Amino acid sequence: MYETTVAEGVRLLDTHEPGWESQVDLASLDMFSPHYCMLGQVFGSFGVGVSALGIEWGDTAETGFIISDGVPEMFRRDAYDRLGETWREIVMERRQMFLDELADITQELVAEEEGQRVLVTV
Repeated sequence: MYETTVAEGVRLLDTHEPGWESQVDLASLDMFSPHYCMLGQVFGSFGVGVSALGIEWGDTAETGFIISDGVPEMFRRDAYDRLGETWREIVMERRQMFLDELADITQELVAEEEGQRVLVTV
């Protein structure tokens, strides 16, 4: 449901804060909170994040950082939870990609030297 808007937020974060996904605590991620939302965790608060990314407050829904104002009040918490799940999936995918790349690099660094396997760690 939020994949398109979150993809735009990911693009902004990648541009302005490379490696942002390593700063996110998925257990405490709460898109309803200005301090535990995605921008709050990466930049310290929602407002600081909006400024750092150079976006307008009105554009934050199109970038996947908040839900649309059109969501009725009784459904807002649930909508924020779904938005948070979309962000969690992205962060977990990126972390897995990093681990896969690290495993590939580690395998490449395993060398044969005088009949013994030597593992060079980075």
